[in-house]
Amino acid sequence: MICYLIGNTYKALAHMSMYNATYGNGGAFETDRKLIEIKTEAAKLRRFAAIEKKIGLEHKAEAFWQHGEYSDLLPGWKRKPGDIDLEWFKRTDIPHRANADAPVQPHGH
Repeated sequence: MICYLIGNTYKALAHMSMYNATYGNGGAFETDRKLIEIKTEAAKLRRFAAIEKKIGLEHKAEAFWQHGEYSDLLPGWKRKPGDIDLEWFKRTDIPHRANADAPVQPHGH
């Protein structure tokens, strides 16, 4: 969510739209509010962790939460055969890939 908001702010600034960069949907003010919410939630979780540590509760993640379709694709996990189509990256039928090293030609030539 925060990446989406930051992207909106960047695009608005790139197009010199000051209203959308500040007050508009996904602007800097909304991004600031979301960051404050994230920091507040992180502080709550740190307090819970301190209380759990104080009373001797040790958190141990179940195996169910340690692996999954998304988390196994994160860096550090071994890739499974077939989870990435390597042939797709070798395709030459996509115009911008087939001539990536060719000089730029003006339109109509």
